[in-house]
Amino acid sequence: MKKKTPPELRRRGYRHFDDVWHGLDDQTQEFKPEDVAAHPFLPFIGRTQVERRYKRELGKVRAKERPLRYAAHKDARIYARYAQIVSELYEQQLADSGIAECVVAYRKTASKGSNITAAKEAFDFIEEFGECDVVTVDVSSFFENLDHERLKALWCRLLDCDRLPPDHFAIFKQLTRYRFVDLGRFLDEAEIAKASLSRRSRPGQTRKRLADMKNLRELFKREGVVEKHDDTAGIPQGSPASAVLSNLYMLDFDAALSKYATSIQGLYRRYSDDILIVAPAGKSSDVIARVRHELELVGLASNEDKESFHEFRMDDALVVRADVPVEYLGFEFNGARTVLKQKTITRYQQRATRRIKNLRRSAQSRGKKRLNRKKIFDRCTHIGRQNFVSYARRSARIFYPDSPKRNPIMRQLRNHVKFVKKRIERAEQWLDENVPT
Repeated sequence: MKKKTPPELRRRGYRHFDDVWHGLDDQTQEFKPEDVAAHPFLPFIGRTQVERRYKRELGKVRAKERPLRYAAHKDARIYARYAQIVSELYEQQLADSGIAECVVAYRKTASKGSNITAAKEAFDFIEEFGECDVVTVDVSSFFENLDHERLKALWCRLLDCDRLPPDHFAIFKQLTRYRFVDLGRFLDEAEIAKASLSRRSRPGQTRKRLADMKNLRELFKREGVVEKHDDTAGIPQGSPASAVLSNLYMLDFDAALSKYATSIQGLYRRYSDDILIVAPAGKSSDVIARVRHELELVGLASNEDKESFHEFRMDDALVVRADVPVEYLGFEFNGARTVLKQKTITRYQQRATRRIKNLRRSAQSRGKKRLNRKKIFDRCTHIGRQNFVSYARRSARIFYPDSPKRNPIMRQLRNHVKFVKKRIERAEQWLDENVPT
């Protein structure tokens, strides 16, 4: 088996203010504390990811914005190295506290699986528990509201010191008082076509930096090009260290909720900002009050619009069923069966349609009347690997090991090829009508 490249040596394909290979010397890299403490970190590149989702209850599409920040290549390697250091100490803290199984996301331990296995574990617990209440909570603006002083105190506690060492403090400072350059603004100022940034580097190629250092200095001096995060809370989404730091921030919260769930013979799980608690029947009011209280203690709040309550009760056939199916980590469970969330299926279909439209535009620009079908089928059907369909089939094998080919999840996929072929036929019909012979 091919050995995985350590995160600090991993090549990230995006273009930035330094080139892809900056900081690497024959695939080795030293991270001396004194060098890290004095390292001149470059600003992040910032962009806003917009996800448009149809809200059935509102009857309209709503846009969800997610601010992302991309670190320069050498900076990213430093962040990744220190994320690994913090992660190893954090894992020991979880083990010592006996709550390692409660935290699901952003962990690279052998004992942890994927979101599929995490969801199955929770649903199996509900099934074995019998009549119960299930409460799910979404933390409001999670990364944006992590308090800096609290994070620093937890970091010091992890390192068993009163003050962060200079190298760790440099990382802390760069991830709390970070500087960033808006992608659109920078491209306009530097007169760079947006398309040139989206192409990823291929093996054997070296991606050039966005601008040489002399031009960068000139661009950074212009008013408003470099922005600074001056709030006392919030860390950037997208940096290699942000995920493990968000878990560290929730250490005391996880310990408190795990202890509470154990006291009522229930179950507590947290996947990033998604919280699930299983409790005895009639306990949902107590559970949500406790979660809100513990969140308040760490300076966070629940998104009340996304709180959900589910009652699993015995029906006339003496089988436990949910009044409203519980949705967790992309799956839906009603007591009898597990399926993919309908929103997940819809999102897959939207992305497949968008991909086909993009290939149609490409074919039109080249004067072609046929699409690249291989590319579509590789990305959108069971023919390819590492796509949504392969993920769904893996889910089916995990949730239904005794019938991996005939089960509710596979039934959700039975028309996926037909769907893709229909969209291809529409696109090629449009090309026949609009591309001159």
